[in-house]
Amino acid sequence: MLINLDYEILNSSGEFVDFAGITMSYKDIGYKVTLENNATIIVSEDHIFLANGKNMYVKSLVPNITYLTTIDGDFYVKSIELVDGCNFYDIVDSKDCDYFANEFSNHNCSFLGSGDNFIAEEYLLRIQTNEIKTPIRQEYMDKNVWIWEDPEPEEQYIMTIDASPGHGEDNSTIKIIEMKDITKNGKTKTVKIKRHKVEQVMEYYGKITPQMLAEVAYQYGRKYNNAYCVVDITGGYGVQSVEKLLEYGYDNVHFAEVTHKPSRDRLQGYIKKGQKTMSDGNVITVDLIPGFFIGNNRASVLLEMQRAIHLEDVIIRSIRLLNELKTFVTVPGNRVADHKRSFHDDSIMGLSIGLYVMNFDMKRFKQSKGVTEKMLNAILTINDISEIGSRQEVKNKPIISINSVNPMNPYMANAWLFSGLEKKK
Repeated sequence: MLINLDYEILNSSGEFVDFAGITMSYKDIGYKVTLENNATIIVSEDHIFLANGKNMYVKSLVPNITYLTTIDGDFYVKSIELVDGCNFYDIVDSKDCDYFANEFSNHNCSFLGSGDNFIAEEYLLRIQTNEIKTPIRQEYMDKNVWIWEDPEPEEQYIMTIDASPGHGEDNSTIKIIEMKDITKNGKTKTVKIKRHKVEQVMEYYGKITPQMLAEVAYQYGRKYNNAYCVVDITGGYGVQSVEKLLEYGYDNVHFAEVTHKPSRDRLQGYIKKGQKTMSDGNVITVDLIPGFFIGNNRASVLLEMQRAIHLEDVIIRSIRLLNELKTFVTVPGNRVADHKRSFHDDSIMGLSIGLYVMNFDMKRFKQSKGVTEKMLNAILTINDISEIGSRQEVKNKPIISINSVNPMNPYMANAWLFSGLEKKK
């Protein structure tokens, strides 16, 4: 989206108001609407007009029956024709959601429809009204890195990567979300209900190769306190990204149990052992590979995103993500939800995977306290000045403080893994 800070647009009340910017998108088909006064406009299938005194999609217009509001008054629709696909330019977030374009009164809030939105319209409206923000900066050579908040010392961040081939309709995405713990008090007694609340602080959305995507991720992952990185390897392109990240030495990458044989074969050189807690409480040893494979988890992944949005456990800042949510609908079968034809869900899947891994996978595969303590004893020493002198014999071990901001500090990179160990001291 081209961010706008300099111009205003005329709304249907005759006032010039602010708007966030302009987005461009390609659609396979368009609709050419001609009025009885021969005024014309070409729009996409999700375009909303002020018609017969209410907001209506272009596909709901009826020639000689429906009239549209224009800057010169109301005129009946003369004809509606299908046209070949082309680029469309949309006004984003104008005040009151209405504006004049090509003399027509248009609407830019896609909260109408058949009620099949996967995220209910009331939540989409809340996100647009209360959460969407203009980025404080746009970076990278294509200006598609949007920053809402700079990294804060000691804060924990999760970075998700969804790679595409770098051409065609699909986009490559990176999302960085800040993770915070929240608590609630019960009515009869104080009860800590610990869950995560996250806020979007950075996003990349554009057409670059998986290798280039890894370069961007490496740069911003390091910047955001060595963010815990989750790479979607489902489509195959993410495998190239995660390989490149590991090649660069980015070691704070999520490993998961993956049964998909092609992915396991491709990443077998990176397999490591981990422990998994079964439903009966038993702990077993499993093979873990870098990345996350959706597989049969698609329903769980999407339902976790839906839950987080409904309970306001995630704060969405990106208008690009919101626009995808507006065209993400419930579908029958095990896919649960999918994007409408000619639209995309690249940004949605990146967010969904990050939320799912944070709330499930990071707990499922973490080591037992006994194993973790043995690992800590093997790799950690205390760098307190008063103790270093008395421990000169330890010369080959790394001296790392639990408060060190060094990206190699396991307390910082994998803080979730060491939760509660201070009680053992």
